[in-house]
Amino acid sequence: MMRKWKNTIGLFVILFIMVSCGQPKAKYIFYFIGDGMGTVQMNAAERYLAAMEDKNGIIPLAMNLAPATGMAATNSTNAYITDSGASATALASGIKTNSGTIGMDTEHRYPLKSITETAKER
Repeated sequence: MMRKWKNTIGLFVILFIMVSCGQPKAKYIFYFIGDGMGTVQMNAAERYLAAMEDKNGIIPLAMNLAPATGMAATNSTNAYITDSGASATALASGIKTNSGTIGMDTEHRYPLKSITETAKER
């Protein structure tokens, strides 16, 4: 399970690098978390924007025009419906943990590094 998350984060980093090749170095990375938001909700918002202008189809949301985007399922390792601590840990570190746990592995043996901590080390 942990390997899957590391691979997912690795793919995201590779995708980000590929998209930004030849571009000026990014000063910031924006990490939006739409709690309970998925593609259906984003599509509904795009259709609503178009309807407000009496147009058919969609008007893309600005976030859908970004050069790189990603989505993640953040259920915890011990529950299908996660709590906010385990969800935040998965989003920040790329590694899932148990509900009721923040920033630690599933056995509470070691702290998990966040993606920003890992990036600063490099």
